[in-house]
Amino acid sequence: YSLCEWGVNQPWTWAPEVGNLWRTTGDISDSFGSMLSNFQQNVDLYPYAHPGAWNDPDMLEIGNGGMTPTEQRTEFSLWAEMAAPLIAGTNIPNMTATTRSIYENRAVIAVDQDPLGKQGVPVVDGTNGIWVLTKPLANGDRAVVLFNSDNAPQAISTTASQAGFTAPPHGRQVYLLTDLWTGKRYETAGTIAATVPAHGVVMYRVHPTTQPNAAPLVVTSLSGAAGTWLQGGQPAGVRATVTNYGVAAAADVRTGWSQVPPGWQVTPAGSDPTATALPPGRSASYAWTVTPPTTSTSEPIATVQITLNTSWTAPAAGGDPAQWPVTVPFNAVYSPVQAPYQTYSSATDAPAHFGQLGQKFAIDAAGSDVWVGADHYGAIYQKGVVGATSTVQTEVISQQNVSGYAKAGIMVRNDVAGAGTSTEGVILYESPEDGIQLGWNDNGGTYIDNQTPGIGAIPDTTPVWLRLVRNGSTYTGYYSTDGTTWKEVGSETLSGQAATQDAALFLSSHATGDPGLVYYNGLSVTG
Repeated sequence: YSLCEWGVNQPWTWAPEVGNLWRTTGDISDSFGSMLSNFQQNVDLYPYAHPGAWNDPDMLEIGNGGMTPTEQRTEFSLWAEMAAPLIAGTNIPNMTATTRSIYENRAVIAVDQDPLGKQGVPVVDGTNGIWVLTKPLANGDRAVVLFNSDNAPQAISTTASQAGFTAPPHGRQVYLLTDLWTGKRYETAGTIAATVPAHGVVMYRVHPTTQPNAAPLVVTSLSGAAGTWLQGGQPAGVRATVTNYGVAAAADVRTGWSQVPPGWQVTPAGSDPTATALPPGRSASYAWTVTPPTTSTSEPIATVQITLNTSWTAPAAGGDPAQWPVTVPFNAVYSPVQAPYQTYSSATDAPAHFGQLGQKFAIDAAGSDVWVGADHYGAIYQKGVVGATSTVQTEVISQQNVSGYAKAGIMVRNDVAGAGTSTEGVILYESPEDGIQLGWNDNGGTYIDNQTPGIGAIPDTTPVWLRLVRNGSTYTGYYSTDGTTWKEVGSETLSGQAATQDAALFLSSHATGDPGLVYYNGLSVTG
């Protein structure tokens, strides 16, 4: 019997007497930001979960298209670690092979349905985007999840002791780690670690043993420009440190880059990295210079993925050759915004980046919202170009779904660079969850505080053309899915709007500290 009052009245304190599971959160939506929020609300409720009584952070969004495969594996792992109900919230007959492989991972399902019935406990709780959860299992193993909610790969580690293991009274304990997503096995002297991709997890089943028969755990940590923003043509340094956490030596350790995009260069900083041997507990460092192309013919801003692969062998331990690829994102601004356009960001929770290539614009920015009490966005704008009778138009080419309530589109207000202080005006936007909407300020204040139509009345779609028409104090929004046929979104008459106003492309990711990337085609103002 499942109860749902969205966690409002702390059902975990009374629902076990009534039912078997209870919702602990509001409704989930198909985005990493929403999934992360529900996880954070549910993860500390572990004292209340036991066989027959479960915390429920809502259904799984795996397969619905709003998250990457990495993020979907993260959701499945976190829900399993929290002993949460695994309710598929997708069209099951139409599942892709990737979606099916996630839902049918028996090793992860076994963690969720372990008969001990314990919910995983956080031993690292999100500091710098790093989470570590440990869950005791009925046979004495532990399920350990290393979760990286940050936007760049991170080396995450814990110890067997922190994970809940007790050292044996005599001799040295060894731990066998089974990666539940790759099936690969490693041995370690006590450090449980991995290089975890952005928004990803590594999920181990940890088994104490005295006879390891797997390759030693070798982990690569990155520093320097990995995951940072680069300027086109400007080189930046990247360093990798490779550490052997096993009890056996790692032989023939090699590391190098592959899948380098055309125009990008990755060159050794010094001599070429050569194969080496790493005794237990030892590290080796390697350095490279990464240089993006000076210009691009297609994108003003781009995120590329380059793979750093580390491989090693351990014949003495009887293990097979091992390798660990790490997908490293690099972000580059190839072409900055040109006059007469200007840039502005009130989203101070993360750096904003802007690019322009002809009439193709890009904004990468965060921001909690553009709504009552929040005026946080990144914008590319023109000053004072909107008069009493003007039309502002753009095409939202694509929007990264960081959060279902992200907003991207057109903003018209007295002063775009006066967020939180100047009179708000009108926004016409596309949102993954809200769809296409017109928002406005209806009392001459500094925040958007009304919107039409109702949530979801016009579904989201990209690309989408947006047109905002001002006629005196009346503003009317239109949208088009082909750039030719236009439909009205809504119309509103406002007060407090200046005779001339700024016109902007704007973005608010609705995920504090987590930027999203949006591409636009054109910002035209006529009339």
